[in-house]
Amino acid sequence: MLNRLPVIALAILLFAVVSSGQTYSVRDLGVLPGGLGSAGNAINARGEVTGASGAGPDNFSHAFFWNQRTGLTDLGTPPGYLSSPATGINASGKVVGSLDPASGNPVAFLWTEKRGFETLGTLPQAIFSGANGINDRGEVVGDAGNPDGFDHPFLWTQEEGMRDLGTLGGQTATARAINDSSQVTGYSEFSGLSGVFHAYVWNKIDGMVDIGTLPEDESSFGYAINQLGQVVGESDPPCCDATYVSRAFAWDKRIGMLDLGFLPGGNSSVALGINVFGEVVGYGDYQNSDGMTHAFIWTYQKGMRDLNSLIAPNSGLVLSVATGINVEGQITGHGMINGEEHAFLLTPRLLGRF
Repeated sequence: MLNRLPVIALAILLFAVVSSGQTYSVRDLGVLPGGLGSAGNAINARGEVTGASGAGPDNFSHAFFWNQRTGLTDLGTPPGYLSSPATGINASGKVVGSLDPASGNPVAFLWTEKRGFETLGTLPQAIFSGANGINDRGEVVGDAGNPDGFDHPFLWTQEEGMRDLGTLGGQTATARAINDSSQVTGYSEFSGLSGVFHAYVWNKIDGMVDIGTLPEDESSFGYAINQLGQVVGESDPPCCDATYVSRAFAWDKRIGMLDLGFLPGGNSSVALGINVFGEVVGYGDYQNSDGMTHAFIWTYQKGMRDLNSLIAPNSGLVLSVATGINVEGQITGHGMINGEEHAFLLTPRLLGRF
């Protein structure tokens, strides 16, 4: 694998510049035996993908692990649990997500090849939990909820267990992603402003820091954070007015929040993944989309481009949502093929393109 980390400094002040002619090979990751549909939710630096797929005659959602050597592998569920959707994977192949029991409440899990499923418990007074992300140090983030339905974000480590990260003053918050410097992003409700959320960055020194919204917006949601502490997500106007649109953003501590725009003809976008070179992926509507979405990639040089325009037109897949992008520029997400949702993997045709 090519080592591009020495050029990290090039992305510190501005988001990445990549070749304008980049195209991708596309791989349909398929579905688990007997199931219907799949979605790729996370990708690591080695190009390994995790997510969820229907499995068996009851089509319960099972976590899967995919790599080039083994293909799509069903991680199954522990005894007493029906489903195990996975949401995160780190460089060593550790997977996180949530386990849903036949009765009772969901619980966050960590899966490793050696030990299988390990439940991570909940915060004090909470009755359920779910994991959303994991870094290469094995630190896990997610949220845990109390009986009143209010969630708090957590940081879990093998040594200390689950730690409550608090809120920005409101009753509920969640943690969505963590980088290898233990910086966390997610979103939190404000004190006294029910239903108004702001994206944040949390670290062990400063705690939870509000990163604001795009101009004239009311709420924002942080969904991913890269090794430089750059965050992506969506920024939203006051709820439910006539011009309500979500706008994808990228945030950097030095330059603040940047509006990433829309796909041609669209008026809504959401960013879900960012790599260390500032390449951003997500989804948005498009001209005459009629409620459908297309996956996009955004770069500082080229802006937002429809990933469907960067793959072979005869692939059979329509790429709906891109959820993650790794250091090599490989992208996962889900799209439609023959009327069924399938996980995909895109690989740049020119690796090491800087």
